[in-house]
Amino acid sequence: MNQTMTSSSIDHVVKVPEDLFGDYLVYSDTHFGHPRTKIDNTISSLEKLWLSPWFKNLKALFIAGDLYDRKLEYGSYEAGSALLHMMRLGDICQKYNISLYILEGTPSHDWRQASILPDIYKEMGYTFEYKYIDTITVVDIEAIEKRVLFVPDEMGTPEQVYKEVLKLHKGSNFDMAIMHGSFRYQHPKFLAHLCHIEENYLDLVDGLIHAGHIHQHTTYDRIVIQGSWDRYTHGDEGDKGALLVDSNNNWEFIKNTDATIYRTIKINSNKKESTYKKLKVEIADLPIGSHIRVITKKGSVVKEAVVAISAEHPEYNFSIKYDEVSDTNIRKSRLLQKREELGIQITPDNLERLIFAKIRSRDGEISKLDKDKIHNLLSELL
Repeated sequence: MNQTMTSSSIDHVVKVPEDLFGDYLVYSDTHFGHPRTKIDNTISSLEKLWLSPWFKNLKALFIAGDLYDRKLEYGSYEAGSALLHMMRLGDICQKYNISLYILEGTPSHDWRQASILPDIYKEMGYTFEYKYIDTITVVDIEAIEKRVLFVPDEMGTPEQVYKEVLKLHKGSNFDMAIMHGSFRYQHPKFLAHLCHIEENYLDLVDGLIHAGHIHQHTTYDRIVIQGSWDRYTHGDEGDKGALLVDSNNNWEFIKNTDATIYRTIKINSNKKESTYKKLKVEIADLPIGSHIRVITKKGSVVKEAVVAISAEHPEYNFSIKYDEVSDTNIRKSRLLQKREELGIQITPDNLERLIFAKIRSRDGEISKLDKDKIHNLLSELL
């Protein structure tokens, strides 16, 4: 396993399953109900973990937020699939006596939909330790002999959240932390005031700090971010998985080898036949349900080839992105690209705030007139 790291690089050491052993497993951002990444694939890849030789030896399992992607309609296929999966997870935790802790993530994703699980587990007569957590709190977890800090998302400004954490600290450091949110090192400087300060938490936590929300697996000192369990968009095509951690804070990244594929292909050919053949080669090794985005110049014959191969292979999800777009679409695509890179949940409610933050960091305070102009422009653009 990896030792605790002191930089943002990851020195991953691959080990065979028989060599792995851990006290706890942490994953996050499963986003059940995502419109593009199908819930069946996400669930089946999660349940394969249960077959791993090391799983039965776990003492605790942490789900660090964004279990859901959106508010699911009662009776929908996604809602039923998610609930049945969590009930099967309860069966597994009961079988192996694994303590389960589910942290509330971003409100616009989770919508407190996991809050019903403790009642279900109680009704089913489960005796393993389980908790759903939606407040800033500390839990003494006997199974791993650790005092654990939990911090859900959007509990206030980073300063307000830190003050609440200090109230719980009481002069005694936490052994580890499970959070949902982002740290400053994960974002550009103009968004720093929206993020947790790394040193604040490293000073209060003796062991590892794990956080959901940002979908890329990175490290910063003892902050070890597991990233999302699956892929959900083009531009985020790196490894996905979970973290297995032992009692000495050695950790191993458990790769999700069945994560949904999002592949981007750039084609500038003017020949439909050669483009079609290239696409056939590209999808030959891709599993069913993969997403293929073709980047090309507007007006090329590539679109005809994509339409043709889409009709022939409906089991894949094809899309086209043009290099040459209008100024308005450039602004939109850049904004969406930045969202993909950072994992920021951009909504109509926070978009103006993010833009104002950037302007203030560069030019100082914004006049009311300028604010109104920006508001009107965004209304037209979006």
